[in-house]
Amino acid sequence: MSFFATIDGKRRGLGLLPPKAGTVCDLPVFGDTVETLDKSTLKRIAQSPTSVGRTLFDSSFIRNQGQYGSCNGFAGAAALTRARIRRGLKRRNLSGAYLYSLINGGRDNGSHLSAGMRTLAERGCATEALVAWNQIYPHKYDKAQANRQAAKFKAFECYRVTNEAELWTALALGWDVVVAVHVGSRFSKLRNGVAGVDSGRGNHAVSCDGLLYVNGEIVADAYNSWGTGWGDRGRMLLRWSHFRQTIGIHSFYAIRSTTDDERPPAVR
Repeated sequence: MSFFATIDGKRRGLGLLPPKAGTVCDLPVFGDTVETLDKSTLKRIAQSPTSVGRTLFDSSFIRNQGQYGSCNGFAGAAALTRARIRRGLKRRNLSGAYLYSLINGGRDNGSHLSAGMRTLAERGCATEALVAWNQIYPHKYDKAQANRQAAKFKAFECYRVTNEAELWTALALGWDVVVAVHVGSRFSKLRNGVAGVDSGRGNHAVSCDGLLYVNGEIVADAYNSWGTGWGDRGRMLLRWSHFRQTIGIHSFYAIRSTTDDERPPAVR
């Protein structure tokens, strides 16, 4: 499997591995614990500008994973960064490289989406101030210091997202969702902000942080980890067709709240 691709003349890191055979993500299923919203409610929320992630998080939140296959780490760390801010906490830019270093098996050879979720919940994530974007192995940074800091910033409550209604509902409730997409020749060709759809099992992780209603359909407001020079200043819109194949293979997850050194977990 290739974890890199030449897109728009640039070498891009992908790096999302398919789940291991026989493994099941140990998250509670979203639909069993949280009631999904009906289509009319979802449409009304999607048409509201308050549901759009980019109104909350400007381009300074966009990260660049560079030449590494660390998309999963960057997607999870960015989602947790936003979850803290949604709680009204001080901005702490959490490190995608740190998260990737804990789940890549000591090689720049990709990682599993569910491994990122479990690590955020169990071990947390250190900040970029301690672990830079290219420090994707523990021997590259002060491991003891980073691990102590990471324990302060964990995902408190996550849900596995298994279908379209659950995905849109999680976003409508203001929760970031880490997802799998498949990147091929069409993905970077945005049309009215919407990424092109490539057929495949999913080779790249990104996160979504809001809803929009575009051309008669609900779409996810999403962000990538290839810098602000890609897409719409690092962002794109994703249709359900981007997820129809990948959601049945990878364990998408929504982050509802966080643990933190500043305040205890908050659940509403």
